[in-house]
Amino acid sequence: MTTDVMEEIMNRTDRIVTMIDPNVHILIEQANEKKNHGELSRALQIYDEALKIDPVCAGALCLKGDVLDVMGRLEDAVSCYDSALESDPCNAEIWYNKGITLKKMGKKSEADTCMQNALSLAVGKR
Repeated sequence: MTTDVMEEIMNRTDRIVTMIDPNVHILIEQANEKKNHGELSRALQIYDEALKIDPVCAGALCLKGDVLDVMGRLEDAVSCYDSALESDPCNAEIWYNKGITLKKMGKKSEADTCMQNALSLAVGKR
């Protein structure tokens, strides 16, 4: 995947966070801070608080999936990505992250499909 595509995916993350409920946004920011300081369990708790307010918030679901992936809870991460994709099926970042996790699980074919979806969506947004 090219640097331009990755930059677009990261830019989409910023746009996702700005389109959500202000209370959820605050919680996501708090969870991200905990995640960045290695407090993964606390980050998960805060993402769950955000999801109690907005259970279909693709941003919170994706970020929770990212933490679960880092914690080695790959099946749970994929489940979060799937839920996020139900809310936002055209989100390249979610497809990309799901692909990375599936690759870690040894599911190359499924991972490749997710990566292709991510690439198609990112390129289409230019």
